[in-house]
Amino acid sequence: MSAWVEPIAIEAEQSKRSAEVGTRLMRLLEQLNDENTGKTLRPSEIAEKMGEERAGEVEKWFLGRAEPTFAQLDALAKLFAVSPGWIKHGNNTMFPIESHRLPEDAVEAATWLSEWEDAEPVDAIHLVREASKTGSLLVIKESTRHQFKVFATGIHVSEEIGNGGESMLTHLWVTLALLYKRYTRGSRHFMVFSYLAQPNTYKQMTSGQVNALTLLRDCEKTPWWEDAWDQSMYAKNTYWKGWKELCERIARAIARNDRLSTQLDAIKRGDMAAATPSEAHAA
Repeated sequence: MSAWVEPIAIEAEQSKRSAEVGTRLMRLLEQLNDENTGKTLRPSEIAEKMGEERAGEVEKWFLGRAEPTFAQLDALAKLFAVSPGWIKHGNNTMFPIESHRLPEDAVEAATWLSEWEDAEPVDAIHLVREASKTGSLLVIKESTRHQFKVFATGIHVSEEIGNGGESMLTHLWVTLALLYKRYTRGSRHFMVFSYLAQPNTYKQMTSGQVNALTLLRDCEKTPWWEDAWDQSMYAKNTYWKGWKELCERIARAIARNDRLSTQLDAIKRGDMAAATPSEAHAA
C-alpha cells in the first residue's frame, strides 16, 4: 500500500508548491502591472527578458502548472528587484525595504542617490517625506528598467529633531544642492521628484507588500527638495507647518560650519571644482 501512497503524496506536495509559487508570481505580475503606465507586462515578455527559448514553460509557472528552478526564481527576483526569499519560499516581504544612512560627504551621498548598482545610473530618484510631525524620509530609486528599491534613511525632515538630527539635515541640504546642480546641468541623466505622503500611504510604502511606485500617485508632489537649501526659494513657499522655521534653522546650522557653508556657496555659484574636489572624477 505504501508503495502507492508515497508517490501520490510526493506528487501532491509538488503540485501544492507549484500552485503556491504560481500564486506569488501572479501577485507580483499584478503589482508590476499596477503602475498605470499604459503597458501590460505578460509572462511571454518576462520569458524573453530572462533569455528563455520559449514562453510556454514560463507561462506554466504563473499558472501554477510547473515549478521553476531556484536559479530561475533567483533570476526573476533580480529582474524585478524583489526579495529572493519571498519569491522562492514566501518568506519576508515581496519588495525589500533597506535601511541606508546617507554619507555625510555630499559627493558620496549624491553619487549613491543617482546610482542603481554597479555604477548604473538611476532613471529617477523619489524623495518621500511623511506628512507628519516627525517627517520621516524615504528614498525610492527607480532604474531604467522600471525596477525600484525603497530605502529608509533614518532622517527626519522636521523640527522634531535633536542635535544629531540637525547635523543629518545640514548634510542632506548640501547633498540636495549638489544633486540639483548635477540634475540641472545634465551631467547625470536622471529625474528627481519630492513628495509629501500621508501616514497611511507612507506606512504602505514601508510595508514591502505594495508596489511603491504606484503609491506615489497618492502623494502630493512638491518641489521641496529644490527649495529647502535655497534661501531665495524657501521663504516663498510653505510646504508644511514649520517649513520656514526648519529651513531657517538648518541654514543657521550650515552657516556655523565653515566646511559646509563654503561647500554650499560654491555649489550655488556653480563652482563644482571648489565645491567638491572629487567632482571631476565623480562626474
